[in-house]
Amino acid sequence: MHLPGPPDVEQVCEPSVRTWSPHNSVDMGLVPPPCPLQGCMLQLEFAYPVVPESLTVWVTFCSPEETALPAIHNIMLLTVSGQNLSLGPSNVFCDTPLTLKLDVKEKVYGVQFFTMEQHLEIDATLLASKPDCPLCQSCETLHYRLLRQPPFTYSPKGIDLSDATRRFVDRDVQRGVVYTYQVQTLSRLGESEPSPPLTHRLGAPYCGDGIIQRSEGEQCDDMNSMNGDGCSSRCKKEPFFNCIDEPSMCYYYDGDGVCEDFERETSVRDCGLYTPSGFLDQWATSVEASHEERLYCPAEVAAGYPAVTKVGTTCPPQLPKLLLQKASLS
Repeated sequence: MHLPGPPDVEQVCEPSVRTWSPHNSVDMGLVPPPCPLQGCMLQLEFAYPVVPESLTVWVTFCSPEETALPAIHNIMLLTVSGQNLSLGPSNVFCDTPLTLKLDVKEKVYGVQFFTMEQHLEIDATLLASKPDCPLCQSCETLHYRLLRQPPFTYSPKGIDLSDATRRFVDRDVQRGVVYTYQVQTLSRLGESEPSPPLTHRLGAPYCGDGIIQRSEGEQCDDMNSMNGDGCSSRCKKEPFFNCIDEPSMCYYYDGDGVCEDFERETSVRDCGLYTPSGFLDQWATSVEASHEERLYCPAEVAAGYPAVTKVGTTCPPQLPKLLLQKASLS
């Protein structure tokens, strides 16, 4: 496991050994044990307790199909006073850091993440203080320089970005020319190495232009780069969404009660169990079991056609109530 420090995963949305994951602590030859009732927990502590303005976590891999719960089902802020604060569940995306704005009045020294997802991977966590933090009084503002190939005609050595938002619109371009951009960080100690290059050809199609470039692997394009709306920032359909038209309009189809042709083979909730043409399903008609609780969970429940409406329930449903009653009497 490699977690402390800044993000260092080279390829997001792919498993990595540079992250923390419940699965990483399990021998590869063994089946991972389930997370406990409260979830698998990761606790991180910071060198300096601060009154925070925001919390950012880099989740670089997750499996949305693994659990119905959000990937992180609770985040707990650990305060110096001991009055820990729960932030609740959060949905995450492997290609976009999760940033939460905080309204906290006391110092925080650590954070806990709870998950039921065995393959969730966390790369790094950043706790940013509110402005005018005493720890930052000796800090100097960093500046940034934008480099380009071919160079800017009016500034061949690059452009120093003075805008506080660090945004720049390049108007010194020609259609069809390929441009490569890099960013340097400037401080009184010197200049950093240039960032990884970003290449763009003016006029080239791109994800977010509202046109589905199927030759480029796009499955949808809704004219934005947001995740969670059915069409991801990489122009891929997100789980349980279908997208139509250009620009794409996406909707959540699984469980809407309408059996559409494209989900006939995959959606049990809308279309029932699928039997290919020319085949006949044969369900078990008799059952024998070496172990069974006939009163609460008879073996006969395994015979016959499956009850689609009861997928995800346990047998027997009365058992937890019975155990609770026994516990209260003991």
